[in-house]
Amino acid sequence: MVQTDQVAPPVDISRQQVAELEYQLETIQERESLLKQRLSATETRLSASMRQVEKLKEGVREQQSRVVRANENVARIKETSKERLATSSERIEKLKSSVQEQRLKVVQANERTAQLKDTLKERTQVYKDKLASSREKLILKSSFYDAARRYFGIYRQGFLFDEISKSEVDFGADAYLCLLPSTVPAGLSLRRLKGGRVFCDSVENVEVHKHSLAPRVHPPTLELINLAAFGSLMAADGILTVGHALAKTLTRFGPPVHVLPNYRWFEDSRPANQLREDCGLKPDDRLLFASGNVVVGFEPVIRALARLPEDVHLAAFVKLKPAEYEEKIHEEIRELGLADRIHFFDFVEYSRLASLASDADVGLITSDVSNPNGAVALPNRLFDYLTAGLPVIAPPMPDVVDLVQRHRFGITLKEVTTDQWVEAIIKVLEDRETFKRYALEAKRTLTWESGEEDLIEFLGNPQTVTLIGFRDISRYQRFLRITRTLTSRGVKVKAVFLSDDPAPVDISGAEFYYFSNRYGLGDGPVRVDHER
Repeated sequence: MVQTDQVAPPVDISRQQVAELEYQLETIQERESLLKQRLSATETRLSASMRQVEKLKEGVREQQSRVVRANENVARIKETSKERLATSSERIEKLKSSVQEQRLKVVQANERTAQLKDTLKERTQVYKDKLASSREKLILKSSFYDAARRYFGIYRQGFLFDEISKSEVDFGADAYLCLLPSTVPAGLSLRRLKGGRVFCDSVENVEVHKHSLAPRVHPPTLELINLAAFGSLMAADGILTVGHALAKTLTRFGPPVHVLPNYRWFEDSRPANQLREDCGLKPDDRLLFASGNVVVGFEPVIRALARLPEDVHLAAFVKLKPAEYEEKIHEEIRELGLADRIHFFDFVEYSRLASLASDADVGLITSDVSNPNGAVALPNRLFDYLTAGLPVIAPPMPDVVDLVQRHRFGITLKEVTTDQWVEAIIKVLEDRETFKRYALEAKRTLTWESGEEDLIEFLGNPQTVTLIGFRDISRYQRFLRITRTLTSRGVKVKAVFLSDDPAPVDISGAEFYYFSNRYGLGDGPVRVDHER
């Protein structure tokens, strides 16, 4: 059978319909595209949601794991708590038992305390009775001591005398040189036991109430001390002193009086070239020098310095006494604005003093003749200054006035006033070289050597001498010079004195002994070492 192709009948579609169909097709495609986008977004969200679900599942699993661990911990804690509870219960039982024991002990202790209180009450009454009796005895002893202590100062000398006289060291000698009248009774005691002659070195006023720092003792005691001093000097075989003015006050006691000034050994002192530097001076500044203990008379000196040119300074190797006076002086220095022109120094070794002073221009003696001791003094520092080659300015002390007039090495004031100090200092500074030349000439004449032979003769040309003192002889330059003079001539010297800390003494032919107790009691006498 022959087949023939069948042809579809032609469709009669208009352009308008085609356009509508195309539009519908485009709309369907757009919807399809939109749906695809929405489907893609939905799939993305779904994927994100699935990841969150997985995270949530993982978190749930972790929480479940934690819950399991927490339950395990809770179980362990419960078990541990049960064990601790059981242990605590046991401890509580033990504590209850201990508390009961302590309560029993407290009861027993209270009983003992009650017994002790009764006993203590009885003993307290006994002690009160004894205390009342002791108080009555103490009142009696105190009243006796209050009456006796006013006179005790004069009796303390007797302790030293007794210790010296019974010492194993033989202090017997041909001559006993006693420093001040207070030690003469010790010399008299030795003279009675051992023989020999007694001399007193009286270097200041005999009456203690005339001293620079008079002792504060009961007036009757003061009178007894003075009378004892008078009697001591009257009983001595001879009196040694430092100056002619003081010697005139001693002739009334009877024994011969010999003047041995406190001259120094002759020496050519060389300037240390240190003092001016220590004071911070300029090359053209001028320097005054003062030394020694000062208890009165320093005020006019510092007031004079305030009126002098600013290039004038003062080096003060002084000790101001007492403390109230020292504060008063420093306060006035501050008020006058002189703190940078007055230079205070501690005392130095005696061997260095003249060398240091040589750096200065003028030496000042700052004593005040209104003081009884100052009125008759011939101060050591006068000869210290001469050894240093310094011109000297001093108050009107009779012995100083006599030396200055004869040797012309300085000026003595007519009155101790600020005006007089200013005038004298200016005059000496203006003609310093002339005064210095006279000072150097005087120091060749006023030497310790010049009085040695007269001293030996006055003591009776002894073979042995014992020095006695209540003060530290190991640091007392006058007695050290006397010792060297004596031993250089073959005289054997012993010294006995009071000291807390004696200086070493190395003088061939001399033996120094000391008591550390101020009454001469205790261990002693102890030999002073030659060196520390």
